[in-house]
Amino acid sequence: MTASESHLFASINGYRNIDDFNFSESKDWLERRMKGRMGEILVEEMFKSLGFKTIPSGMENSFPHLMGDLKGKSDKISHEIRKTPDLLVYDPRTDKNFYIDVKFRADGRMTKDRLDNNPHDRAYILLISPYHIKCALVEEIKAGKSLTKGRSNFLGDRKEFQFETKHKRIIHRYRHLASNVFSKIPFTSF
Repeated sequence: MTASESHLFASINGYRNIDDFNFSESKDWLERRMKGRMGEILVEEMFKSLGFKTIPSGMENSFPHLMGDLKGKSDKISHEIRKTPDLLVYDPRTDKNFYIDVKFRADGRMTKDRLDNNPHDRAYILLISPYHIKCALVEEIKAGKSLTKGRSNFLGDRKEFQFETKHKRIIHRYRHLASNVFSKIPFTSF
């Protein structure tokens, strides 16, 4: 990363004082962020294909000007803002809203110890990996449910979303897309 790219990257991410930004860590952070953002785009587009309305709601979208200011703060509100789920999805068929927090994991696993003290118990974790798209509520994972490479916890099986066979086919196509995209990316930072 050139000096001008580093300065631009730092300013985009809310650092007012360029000396507060650690340029040596920026490459790993950027790689993780790009993979995460790709997962968010995939999930957002999938829900649109399923007939849902989607609203990006994560900190990067709702509070971009606070990203640098919240770094290192440990108060409850700062923590909740940092952990704001990535998407709000609305199902016009059922008139229900769902918070979706997209997580990418190269190993296809999400367990309680990897949840990072997420305060949004009613948010759904959508785990994207080269293997699958899995889903569980934050409160279920906190209670011990694990998302792993197995034959359970698939997004299409969640009763709350009332997916029909046609919806499950769409999800299956996006799972193949995720597999094609993420299996070709080297995972040096995850």
